[in-house]
Amino acid sequence: PPPPIFFKNHTPQPQLLSGLVGSEMCIRDMYGVCLTSVNSRGTVKKFVIQICRGLSLDTAVDTLMHEWAHAIDHLEHGECGDRPHRDSWGKHYARIWRAHTGEK
Repeated sequence: PPPPIFFKNHTPQPQLLSGLVGSEMCIRDMYGVCLTSVNSRGTVKKFVIQICRGLSLDTAVDTLMHEWAHAIDHLEHGECGDRPHRDSWGKHYARIWRAHTGEK
């Protein structure tokens, strides 16, 4: 079975964002993060998605979908390295967005 995904509210932590620069930086990355827990064999045990407190409902939902796409992309394609918003992530985000809005 796929690893569990946990959701938490959190206070923004600038040190989590320090590695994101230039075109890879996305405004939603300032609002949330998807953390991966890996066992000693390199198998993903779980994902923890943290979202900043106090966001509007629309921004919180969009941030959750954004980070969820990172989790799915990691499961299907492995570590993203220096391209967290690669094409495969975009396809996952679009699929999640369509499911949320009921679009086909």
